[in-house]
Amino acid sequence: PIRPGALRAEDLILLEDGHCLRDHALAALDIEAPRGDDVFAATSLHTLVQMVGSGLGVSFLPRMAVQAGLADNPSV
Repeated sequence: PIRPGALRAEDLILLEDGHCLRDHALAALDIEAPRGDDVFAATSLHTLVQMVGSGLGVSFLPRMAVQAGLADNPSV
């Protein structure tokens, strides 16, 4: 479990605005959406995993995506 307030918005890589997973993650952490020119956002879960694997930040994946092997990348 992650405590609300344990992560900062600038630590997160989320899906683009409009994706429900983004809204769920922000609500669960009780933080405002990251803003600014240097904010990373992904267009798909695959891109999100690649960005995390490259060390750009942290994120959340639905359990279904993890069980399907999406996070099987050794760098994730």
